Amino acid sequence: MGIALLFLIAYLCVGVAVLSDIIAEAIYKITQRMHLVEVKDRQEVITMIGESRWNSQIANVTLLAIGISFPEICMCFFSTFIEVNGKPNPLGPMVMMGTSSFNILLVTGIAILYGSSVKRLYDVAAFLVTGIFATIGFIWLFIILLISSPGKIELWEAIVTLLMYPILVLSIWLSQKFC
Repeated sequence: MGIALLFLIAYLCVGVAVLSDIIAEAIYKITQRMHLVEVKDRQEVITMIGESRWNSQIANVTLLAIGISFPEICMCFFSTFIEVNGKPNPLGPMVMMGTSSFNILLVTGIAILYGSSVKRLYDVAAFLVTGIFATIGFIWLFIILLISSPGKIELWEAIVTLLMYPILVLSIWLSQKFC
């Protein structure tokens, strides 16, 4: 029985990997789409240039984030909704927090540590907005799980949490337009 379960888990992991690759390839195709834009120079000469349909920062926090985090999102979703009326399984939310912390702290630290040369950060505003929202997100999670309603999440807390995502995307878009 144990060996059969191991094969089932391996089979499901391969399935998730294949599905994640399909999603990542679709996201790549979507974000690479271009459209032609007319640009005039000082002599009023019109030149047609290709411009991306997607803002790269918005694509990163929407499509790419969903595509990369798809397995964690599925695990969180299923572990939460299997026990709607009972005690929820903490595995899903803890996986989300763990992978987020890992990506923000460890992966970024290793990338900085082993960088072969000095890199320039071009979109400082988007970087700061993302960092501020990540910090706010961790603080908000602490507040709703330990202070506001210990041990459970109220409907209003879930709605506020979900509304933070469109606010993040809008803030990054505004930082690109005005900074």
